[in-house]
Order: sequence, then C-alpha cells, then structure tokens
Amino acid sequence: MRIVQHAPSHRASAWRSWFGRGRTRALLSLGTLLALGAVGTAAAWTDTAQVDAGAIASGSMDLQVAQTTAGPWSAVGTDAAYAATHVTISNLTPSEAYAFPLAVRNVGAADFTYTATVRQGASPAWSFVGDPITVQLFAGTANTTDATYPVQQACGGTALAPAATVVVGATTVVTTPRRVNKGASDSQLCLLVTMVTSADNANQGKQGQLRLDLTATQVTS
Repeated sequence: MRIVQHAPSHRASAWRSWFGRGRTRALLSLGTLLALGAVGTAAAWTDTAQVDAGAIASGSMDLQVAQTTAGPWSAVGTDAAYAATHVTISNLTPSEAYAFPLAVRNVGAADFTYTATVRQGASPAWSFVGDPITVQLFAGTANTTDATYPVQQACGGTALAPAATVVVGATTVVTTPRRVNKGASDSQLCLLVTMVTSADNANQGKQGQLRLDLTATQVTS
C-alpha cells in the first residue's frame, strides 16, 4: 500500500499560524495594553494645610465727657453716664443765665459724629411750673466771670441749635452732627442755662435736674 503525503494547504497554514506565533503576539500585545492602562490609573498623592489665624476682636465706641480737657473724664465705656456736678445753680431768678464748660472726646476704635438732646432729669424731680428753663449749647468757651445780680454769663462761639425749653421729652441742642475723630476731642463746648424773664411767680423755691443725652454714631466712610 502506498502512502501519499500531501503538502499542507494555505488554509491549514493560516490556522496553525493563529494558534502558533500569531496567538503569542496577540497575547503579548494585550499584556502591553493592560500594563499601560495600569500606569494611567495610578493614584496621585495629595496634601492639605490648615491655616489657623490669630484672634479677631471687635472694637467699641466710647464718647467720654468732662468739664474740661484737663479731666477727670467720665462716661467711660459704652452707654455710661457722666455726673456733671459742676452744672449746678442756686437761687436762679427770671432773666438770669449761667454758662458751663463741657468737653467731649473720642477714645473708641472709630471716628464718630454726635448729636445731643436735653430733657428733665429725675433727681431731684422736676417741680418748675410752666417750663421756664431753657438750655442752649455752643461751640465756644464759657464766660463765667459775671457773678453779680442779675447774673448774665454767656457762651462764646457758635450756637449749635436754638435755645431749647426743658420739657419731659427730648429737645435737640445739637442740630448738625459734630465729628470727632478717634483720639481727638471737642474741647470747647459751652452749656447756657437760663430762666426766662416771663417765669411765673409759682416758680419760686422750685428745683429740677437737667439731663443731656449725647449720641455718637460711627463714621463709616
């Protein structure tokens, strides 16, 4: 019996190539792609830094008042009072006027403007009849030299508002706000207290207290 060996066909050679060296090359190529993909998705290192600032503290408004810039200064701190004991009159009669110096300063953290009003105080209680007392505030010095009857002391400078009758409610004695920068003072103010000439006879032997309210407002520009 004769055995005839046939040469492999083209199709058979291609089949063997797929399962031979060709398959090896394909697998190697796939491994290369997988390796490149692994490098592309590696995690990036990170870091954070926390910044702790120092303390932040707010300032305050502080309008202080004294008889003169020589002090002692009072109304120290927010919403504090000043006992202006030098604003005292004994034996006041109709047509007499008394002048008293005042000074204002700003020791707060910001520039401010201030206004002022006057009203009847509480101690001693107001007992005058018919509102015979007027008050006027000036930007100027107090002339207190006159001590003879009838006393006619005066304030120099410019009136900051018309004379205000002292009543239960607040009456303005500083019409245009006055600016005082921080660290500065409004050093020459004068308070003029008068009993009007037309004061009724029922006002003999009466008394009362004046209350000035100074309101400071921060300047923001």
